[in-house]
Amino acid sequence: MGRSRAFSLTELLVVVTIIAVLTAILFPVVSRAKAHAQATVCLSNFKQASLSIELYQSDYDDRYALSRYSTSLDATSKDDRTWVQLVLPYSRDFRLYHCPSDFTQRPESQAVFDEDLVPGDTYSRYYTASKRTNLGYNYLYLSPLTVMSAHLVAQSRSGMQVYDPSKMMVMGGSVHEVDAEGKPQGGGSYLIVPPCRYALEGTFLRDTFKLDEVPDSAIFTGDLSWGVPGNRGGAGEMSQFGGLWPWHNKHLTVAFADGHVKRMTLDQVSDGCSVRPNWSGHVYDHGRYLWDLD
Repeated sequence: MGRSRAFSLTELLVVVTIIAVLTAILFPVVSRAKAHAQATVCLSNFKQASLSIELYQSDYDDRYALSRYSTSLDATSKDDRTWVQLVLPYSRDFRLYHCPSDFTQRPESQAVFDEDLVPGDTYSRYYTASKRTNLGYNYLYLSPLTVMSAHLVAQSRSGMQVYDPSKMMVMGGSVHEVDAEGKPQGGGSYLIVPPCRYALEGTFLRDTFKLDEVPDSAIFTGDLSWGVPGNRGGAGEMSQFGGLWPWHNKHLTVAFADGHVKRMTLDQVSDGCSVRPNWSGHVYDHGRYLWDLD
């Protein structure tokens, strides 16, 4: 009977080494391919969400969706709807409002009974989840919220007020919170705030929000703000970027009023504005500033 032959230790080590080398070569390639696929899906989601907003406008005299429906600062799913819920009937897929690159945990959707709606109504169920969407709404230009006598006042701007739709940002990739280590968590933010409010024209300051005589303190921003460039690290980084977050290799997805979408860096998104805390910086180039109606 012939003797059975086994692999020698040297042969096994050679095979393990080859596998390790192939893994080291292929892993970055697979990771890049996965990241590219996620970024492509995110672009598609923003494109379809933009179309939903356009369809909503066509039914509401060219008006953009309200940021939120309720005037109460303590609104709940029983008396409020976010802009995501208002345009959801036109997209009919809540998954569009989630970026696949967002790996963070977010609150689970809870069914809430509303006397004015049928039990189990989809739009009521997703109130909490809609506020954690990764598609942040440029609401201070499109549907500003101001606080008057402990109540919110919501406006809805018209698409006709947008001077150049191809250069007007409607949505940007967003994050809910960033921890002390600079890691995103909690999903996204359904609202984002711009880095500048006023444009310096000669010696005159023009309010690009078109909310003349409304002080900064009376404008609803939640905890969102912009900080000084170069000083954005660590805890609270989310607020330093107005809620924006680069989910795709230092790039975030941006949707414009004419429906096109693209990936941009945070510096590109804040271009044309001298970013300073509390809107103390000014818009100095409307050709490059992507937030305002003008």
